[in-house]
Amino acid sequence: MAVAVSNDIERCTCHNTTYESFERERYNAEAKRLKCIITKLEEENEYYRKILENNKIEIQL
Repeated sequence: MAVAVSNDIERCTCHNTTYESFERERYNAEAKRLKCIITKLEEENEYYRKILENNKIEIQL
């Protein structure tokens, strides 16, 4: 619980955790969270692209 409150792996008392494995878990969780956001944004972009296409609106980039 001390790590959850302080975010300091040095305070971990429940099991022997290395700093590297702790950081790897945090990195993987953040990467997964960001990939989920990207996927949702891509789906949203595709939705709006289809709306524009159905209304025959062309966007110049």
